[in-house]
Amino acid sequence: MRRHPPTVPAPPQPPQWESKSARKRVAEGAQHLGQELLDVPPSALEGFDLDEELLEAIADAKRNKGQKAYRRSMQHVGALMRAVDLNAVRARFQEWKDGNTRLNARLEQVRIWRDGLVAGEPEILEEVLAAVPSLDRAEVEGLAAQAQTERDNGKSPKAFRALFALIRQSWTGP
Repeated sequence: MRRHPPTVPAPPQPPQWESKSARKRVAEGAQHLGQELLDVPPSALEGFDLDEELLEAIADAKRNKGQKAYRRSMQHVGALMRAVDLNAVRARFQEWKDGNTRLNARLEQVRIWRDGLVAGEPEILEEVLAAVPSLDRAEVEGLAAQAQTERDNGKSPKAFRALFALIRQSWTGP
């Protein structure tokens, strides 16, 4: 009877070697992402699941106005960013950025509608009422007429703002 030699497990693979340039690219990417996070308001940063030290470093970088102090604080943010999951933070940042883009597009559409209503364009009124069926035609027409009067007389644009707010709050579209 022939005996088989015991199977020996393969030796563990050594960690993949990474060049210094590759490590630098990752570090610079982390610092760049940290720099982009400076644009995010503190209330939105809470949803990014970042540790307290990193949030404090980002707030510190926002406060620093001097060039050298800002650079140092950004290097600190970059160093702290290397310890977090960059892909998760990048994905969350993109979600936040896309949400702002949609909001800006939505507000721009409301502004276009408001300006058309104040200019007295009847097709804009029909478009607004079709997009926002919950609006009262008489209320919209009244605010538009009042905004025209305010504009023509050089008065404070209260009705102009009220018309914008009414459309923005009523519209649940894209």
